[in-house]
Amino acid sequence: MKIFLSSTYEDLIDYRSSVMDVLQGFEIVYKGMEHFGASEHSPIEVCLSNLADSDRVIVLVGTRYGSRPDDNSPSYTELEIREAERIGKPLQIYVLDTDRQPVLYRFIDGGQNAEDLDLK
Repeated sequence: MKIFLSSTYEDLIDYRSSVMDVLQGFEIVYKGMEHFGASEHSPIEVCLSNLADSDRVIVLVGTRYGSRPDDNSPSYTELEIREAERIGKPLQIYVLDTDRQPVLYRFIDGGQNAEDLDLK
C-alpha cells in the first residue's frame, strides 16, 4: 500500500515524523514532500502526481493554513485534499486537538490564512 502524507510542515514536523515511523513499522510505502527532490516540474505538479500514485491520503491539520503555490491559490494541503476527493482517493484527516496539545504562537496563522483554515 502506498500512502501520501499531506500537512503543513514546520508546525507538524514531529507529528509527520511519528506517522512516518508507524508507516515504516508496517512496511508501508509513503510519499511526502521530504522525499520529492529536484524536478523539472512545479512543486504542485509533483505533489499531485505523487498523490495520484498513492492508494490512500493521510492529512494532518494543525493551526497553519500552509504555503500556496502562488498568492491567489489555495494552499498545497487544500489542493491535495481537493485532488484526492476529485479522483476518489480514500482520505484520513486528523485535526490537532489544541485543547490538549499546546501550540507555539509562531505556528498559529492569522489574517487571511486563518480565515482559509477555518475548520467549522
